[in-house]
Amino acid sequence: MRNCNQPPATALSTGEVTNLVIGYFEAWAPSSTGCNKRDIKYIQEIAGSLSHLYVAFGSMAPHTYEITPMNGIAISTISEIMNLKQSAPGLRIYLSLGGWTYSDNGTDTQPVWGDLSSTPQKRNMFINNLAEFMRTWGFDGVDLDWE
Repeated sequence: MRNCNQPPATALSTGEVTNLVIGYFEAWAPSSTGCNKRDIKYIQEIAGSLSHLYVAFGSMAPHTYEITPMNGIAISTISEIMNLKQSAPGLRIYLSLGGWTYSDNGTDTQPVWGDLSSTPQKRNMFINNLAEFMRTWGFDGVDLDWE
């Protein structure tokens, strides 16, 4: 049985390695329980070895396309994640936006991607909301997860 406080073991690469090392952080992990619980310290320990950190997930409101942190993610968690740049100055932090609830049938948010892409006006509203959210929090980019 794996110790929940230790990351899983990984094998050393014997192949060529590029300059991109991308980590993925589930922003709900600090409020999870058991082995799924991960606080920001878990990422702080490796932030200097990452080129990019993708933070999952942001949410989009149907019809207005307002961008917010996913339900259950504390604003303080987003602030702590963005503060990782202080100890890892080259780190670029991207917002992952969407996910399975924006793609599975039967969810309230399933039609959002198709709806927002249907007209230039809706795309512009989405882009403006996304740019404002990214400026407010300091995200360097976005990962659009339209499955």
